[in-house]
Amino acid sequence: MRRIVLLLIFISCCLSAQAQFCRLFDSDYDLPTSLVNDVVEDNNNMIWVATEDGLYRYDGSKFSTYKLDHGNSHSLQDNFVRCLFVDRDGHLLAGTRAGLQVYRPETDDFSEVARFADGTPSPGDIAHIYQRTNGEIWMTGNATVTLRIEEDGTPVLYENEFTHKVDMTEGI
Repeated sequence: MRRIVLLLIFISCCLSAQAQFCRLFDSDYDLPTSLVNDVVEDNNNMIWVATEDGLYRYDGSKFSTYKLDHGNSHSLQDNFVRCLFVDRDGHLLAGTRAGLQVYRPETDDFSEVARFADGTPSPGDIAHIYQRTNGEIWMTGNATVTLRIEEDGTPVLYENEFTHKVDMTEGI
């Protein structure tokens, strides 16, 4: 009798369970381009898609587009978005050919391109972003540098303490 009851409970659970819904996006109907470089999910469950033609955010029902808007320093500064990263504090970092920018959800735009503390521009062409266990954020591409995000959300670059140089081509 006990086995029958357990079997009935199991069958009823199986019949009432719903399969996960899976949807494939393509450039014919949803995603404006098929040239995808990276995909991440942020802390607000938004899906971000880095492409060679801008950055796209999927909120569960539609895509929002982020692209270079000449004259607006808070738009993406290059449409070729190579990599994305969400740090442990929930910041969405976008690496482009122009450099690194931080998404600002309160204004739905981006920081200006990260610069060094002395105002020197970013080395640009960001290929990878990593966060070490000690919290340091490293960016690689034309150079390997350390990134810190100030309390006001401004990204600031510093010489990488591991390599002790900014330009990875030095000494070659």
